[in-house]
Amino acid sequence: MIGGDPDVLDRSRPVPEACAGKLSHLGPSGAGHTMKVVHNLITHTNFLACSGAGHLAEAAGIDLSDMIRLFNAGNARSFISERRFPDHILS
Repeated sequence: MIGGDPDVLDRSRPVPEACAGKLSHLGPSGAGHTMKVVHNLITHTNFLACSGAGHLAEAAGIDLSDMIRLFNAGNARSFISERRFPDHILS
């Protein structure tokens, strides 16, 4: 995620791509930082929603691992439920 003058980006692209991989140009200077904030907002909102749901599930006697398994079998599936909870919370 990067912003700035497209001509400058084209000339300098090999340097940041060597560190970060493929770049996505998003608009003027600052657009990359703004997109990162937007991305983090969605990611952490999803994490907080899953965490809150886990508290509700456990209070109702539902095992957290069952909740995550069912999330991942349906529309509540996300990177958070597929990786973060199994790899970092349930483990």
